[in-house]
Amino acid sequence: MYRLGIRTIIVLALIINICARPVSAGPALEARVLHSGFRADTGAFVLLLDRGTDGGMEQGAKYILSANGKEEGTFNVTGAMPGSVVGTLDPFAGAKLPAVGAVVALAVPDKAEKIETPAPEPGAAINSNSILAEGYKVGPGDILKLKTYPADKLPGETIVRPDMTISLPFVGIVNVADMTIFQLADKIQKLMARDFKNPWVEVSVSEYHSMKVRIYGSLATSIWRVSGAGEYALKENTRLIEFFTSIGGLDKDADISNIKLFRKDGAEIPIDFAEIGGNPASEKNIFLQNGDVIYVPALAARKTTVRVIALGKINKQGAYLMDQDRSGLVEAITKSGGVLAEAALDRVQILRSDGNGQKTEIVNASRIIAGEAPDFALHDGDIIYVPQRSEKKGALDRVNNVLKDVLPTINFMYLITRM
Repeated sequence: MYRLGIRTIIVLALIINICARPVSAGPALEARVLHSGFRADTGAFVLLLDRGTDGGMEQGAKYILSANGKEEGTFNVTGAMPGSVVGTLDPFAGAKLPAVGAVVALAVPDKAEKIETPAPEPGAAINSNSILAEGYKVGPGDILKLKTYPADKLPGETIVRPDMTISLPFVGIVNVADMTIFQLADKIQKLMARDFKNPWVEVSVSEYHSMKVRIYGSLATSIWRVSGAGEYALKENTRLIEFFTSIGGLDKDADISNIKLFRKDGAEIPIDFAEIGGNPASEKNIFLQNGDVIYVPALAARKTTVRVIALGKINKQGAYLMDQDRSGLVEAITKSGGVLAEAALDRVQILRSDGNGQKTEIVNASRIIAGEAPDFALHDGDIIYVPQRSEKKGALDRVNNVLKDVLPTINFMYLITRM
């Protein structure tokens, strides 16, 4: 009876601690989403909210973000400016990226975080033979990562030779054909026991060079890393989002709702990147398999719509869609409800990404409105910032640094909007 009571207490304790999310504490702030996007270069989800230092949100702060009463993730403030903040969202399982215009709640998380997964019950039997036989079987060219005790007796990594062997000090040449990483770890551990007392070995795969994926179509390219169309070796258990992130992402003309994935067995899987991009926890964000071929088609023709974000001393901050033939600065200011009395129209900032980096232009909108200068043509993805008269150069430089976190996500979310 005593043993049963202890067991019951352990099970109850485990149930209480099974939770992947920190607990929010204290009253929540409310904010409106001005922009939400996915940065293919970092793999981060970026949000721009209309509450800034005036609302108490400072750089470095962390909040539990909720939408429609559901906790969606942890919002980490990376930059703050008057009236708005930029930050990254670490989504919880099953979370969705809040849409532009959504009202979200932000609560300070409790410092105590709960255990993500329960430990096995004491005394639970484990069938080691069946576990060792399951899992990934190593292949030629795979780079294996080794963790051992005693430490530093084996190299941290080794490569599987074309003849399916590896060579290790104290162990010698090991035939790894048709072996899982668990069976291999068990075998190396037994061989090490000849020279060391109670050795321990863990084997994982650093790079799956025996597992390859091919991709072609409308893809972004970069001069500073391997990207674009071609054949890629899979690294660890790779999902679609992680794979696209690792190769530089999609081109701005990609038809993201009609991507096709072809399997070795002939199966054809339609991929709607607009859906999984906003919800990486979706079951449609599938694991890639050896031999997969991905095709990313281009849009038949670009639509003549320009998407811009207007911020600062205007009546209504947010994202705006404009006709390409009517995409001037004055039109954008008009769409935003006009400027506030304290706006500095003589030094409106336009942040733009031109493919070679990010740049800022200062535009005198007062002269344009007075008819003394032609209107300034906006490009897709531009960010307009109308400063306050009292803002000095140092403050404007800080605004530029904050908004540069948003620029790489504009094209991605614009593609989703126009689909």
